[in-house]
Amino acid sequence: LLRRRLVGSVFVLLIVVIGTFLLLEAAPGDAVDAYIASTGGDAGMIELLRHRWGLDQSALTRLANYLWALLHLDLGQSVTFSRPIRDVILERLPNTLLLMGSATALSFGLGSALGIYAGARPGSFRDRFLSIGSLALYAVPGFWLGLVLIIVFAVDLRWFPIGGIESLASAKTGLDRAVDIASHLVLPVSALGFIYLA
Repeated sequence: LLRRRLVGSVFVLLIVVIGTFLLLEAAPGDAVDAYIASTGGDAGMIELLRHRWGLDQSALTRLANYLWALLHLDLGQSVTFSRPIRDVILERLPNTLLLMGSATALSFGLGSALGIYAGARPGSFRDRFLSIGSLALYAVPGFWLGLVLIIVFAVDLRWFPIGGIESLASAKTGLDRAVDIASHLVLPVSALGFIYLA
C-alpha cells in the first residue's frame, strides 16, 4: 500500500511539473520578454539571454533539460539575486521552518485544548461559541488578519516590530538575540497559528 502511494505520488508530481511547463510554454511571451520589459535591452541582449536560458532550443529539449535538472535538484539561476535558486532557498529555509513550526505548534496546542474544552460538554454554550468562533476565524483571509495585527500591534501600539526575523544591525547574542527573534515572530506566528487553528 505504501509503495503504491509512493509511486502514485511520484506520478502526480511528474504530471504537475510537466503541466506547469506546458502552461508556461502556452503563455504569450517568455521569460526574456518579461525580463526585458522590466529592465530594457536591445536585440543583441535578447538573443544572448534566450541562448543563456536555453529558450532558443525546442520545447521538447527544454522539457528534458528541465526534468533532468530537477532530478539533480538544480533549480537554475535566480535572475533577481544572480545566485543559484537552491542556495537562496536554503539560506531562508531555517527561518521558514522556525515560523511554520511555531505556528503549527501554536495551532495544535491551542486547538487541542479548545477542542477538549468544547467537547467536554457537547451542545453547551461554550461548545456552540467555540464552533461559531472557529467558523468565523476560518472565513477570515490570512493576509487580512496579518495586516490587522500589524496595524494594531506594530503601528498603533508599537508593541512588536513590523518585519524581519531580527533587528537590523543587531549585535545581540544569546538570550537577548532569542528574545529579539521571538518578538519578531509574535505577529506572523499569531496570524498563521490562528488561521491554522480554525
